Amino acid sequence: MLTELEAAILTEMYLPDEHTRKALLRYLRQADKANERQQSRWLAEYVQLVQKVRGRELPAVQADTLIRLVRALL
Repeated sequence: MLTELEAAILTEMYLPDEHTRKALLRYLRQADKANERQQSRWLAEYVQLVQKVRGRELPAVQADTLIRLVRALL
């Protein structure tokens, strides 16, 4: 099963934009520290932001990979 750390590594690899990358990594850090209910919220925020930048800052295939992997954590 994917962990928040592995998702963070992929996020670092895929995102060239520092602002977006930092926001996504912050969501993953918050999810890692959160209880189950809050964790779902932070991971949903992550997915929402990836969907927002899909095809613009991040190629669709990479965005879809991140979304699929993070949804597996939910």
